[in-house]
Amino acid sequence: MQLLFRFGIPATLWSLACLAAVLCSGIIARRLVPLAHWADPPDGSVSPGAAARGLAAVLMAAGYATLDSANAVFFLGLAVGASLCFVCLLQRFLQLRRRYVRRVAGLWLPMGAESELYEQARTEFQAGRARRPGLSLAAFLEGFDASPHRSGALWPREVLLRTSRRLHTAMVLVIVSGAGASCLAVLLARVLAVFL
Repeated sequence: MQLLFRFGIPATLWSLACLAAVLCSGIIARRLVPLAHWADPPDGSVSPGAAARGLAAVLMAAGYATLDSANAVFFLGLAVGASLCFVCLLQRFLQLRRRYVRRVAGLWLPMGAESELYEQARTEFQAGRARRPGLSLAAFLEGFDASPHRSGALWPREVLLRTSRRLHTAMVLVIVSGAGASCLAVLLARVLAVFL
């Protein structure tokens, strides 16, 4: 019990909250990336997000159990690294979202590249671009047809699955790195305040 509360109750509670965020990051990402239902991994496979969650949970538990003033510099480096990863991964997620997701008629729809369009859709897109120079793929998606699943009429399911999995994994990695950096920062602050 002494090991559990060695950093104090607030730091311990924060660490447990960060651990819960890491373990539940897949569920959180599904709520934040509503199109993730396309991206269910095949049965028997381990997604990169699940591997990152497991690794982060083990590292957070090991850090909590072994952090003291003797190895604080090592964990400070880990916290800085996790913070940099968080910023880079957040930028990557936002870039992916801007490039591959559009909100059409209140729905978030995944997209693929122009080269991945079905042949008929590519022909219609090129004809639309001839009529209206500078027509973007997003504008084409918004005006393609009236059904709520427009992207399924334009791209093969595999393309949309790849886009959705990429977005879901990016969001999981953002949550994991942010929670890990936050947990390490709080624990390091306690170590520096108590042990130094």
